[in-house]
Amino acid sequence: MTIREEFLRAALTEGTTSVEFEDNELRTGDDAYPEADFYGERLVAVGSDPKTAFKIEHPFDQALSGFYGVHIGDADEWLPVLYRDEYLSGDAVLYKIDFRRWNEAHPPEERFYWTDDWHVMDRTESPDSMIVFSRLSEIPEEIIHRVRVIPEDEALDALASLEGDDDEWD
Repeated sequence: MTIREEFLRAALTEGTTSVEFEDNELRTGDDAYPEADFYGERLVAVGSDPKTAFKIEHPFDQALSGFYGVHIGDADEWLPVLYRDEYLSGDAVLYKIDFRRWNEAHPPEERFYWTDDWHVMDRTESPDSMIVFSRLSEIPEEIIHRVRVIPEDEALDALASLEGDDDEWD
């Protein structure tokens, strides 16, 4: 058995057995999560690894334990919010991730799926966000595309514009 096969076997048995894959969805009991069939935008600090995913601890669907996710959203909208809330400082890097390309080449249990971001509690204070997740603890490098470095000055200008607009996401 190869290392990849061992990893997949271990990943598929961790956490839960109540996950099913059908009709381009991942199903856990009453919940269904569609396949991520799009490019996602991801902002990270310069020097951070864009492949890194966090371990899912979903407050409402424990069947997602054993999965890993990344936050995806519109970079233009999220840039000032991430600086405002001090998740980013200094220069940032914008990446696009081609989830569709990965999903087309892999079986359902290795694909990426998505859900609304349950970490965003107040939708009036931040733009739409989603979590794209899979059994992989890292996003495969071959589907990550570096778009550009965003200088801190540009991010701070976006933040200043945001602070002057009270009803951005109402």
